[in-house]
Amino acid sequence: MSIDPEKAVGVRANFLGQLTSENRATLAVIEHALDDKLDFTPHPKLRPFGQLALHIYQAGIWFANIMESGKVELSGTGSEPAAPGKKKDLIARCDGLNREVANRVNALTPESLAHLIEFPGVGPFPTVTYLAWHVNHMIHHRGQLTVYLRLMGAKVPPVYGPTLDYP
Repeated sequence: MSIDPEKAVGVRANFLGQLTSENRATLAVIEHALDDKLDFTPHPKLRPFGQLALHIYQAGIWFANIMESGKVELSGTGSEPAAPGKKKDLIARCDGLNREVANRVNALTPESLAHLIEFPGVGPFPTVTYLAWHVNHMIHHRGQLTVYLRLMGAKVPPVYGPTLDYP
């Protein structure tokens, strides 16, 4: 799979726009968490709410590293810093990480966006594809966070339309 560098720039613009809107929706979900429930988890094998929220954004840094280096580094992906204990600090950290990812991706040249990066065992993909994967990853885990909200007794905000709490 290959892409023309100028088309890759257009794809980047599209996904950076999506990243901006999906970030707003994800931060709204985090904002709805109960202040004393950032450590809530529905099952012992799952990440707590705050850690899952931070994971979304730490993964963005991982994707940005791939895009800049041209290499997928799978070692060390299991270790993440602890999530802040206060919701306002968690939101600030997540939003800051999102801005960092957007700035780093925006700095990539057209040629580097089109460069093929091998994902081990799957195949080569244009660099800009990794930005799309980050956006999809964010959406996936935000869905998990909305389930956590419901289970912790918090309201679920509208993401793409009304919810039971916000008809």
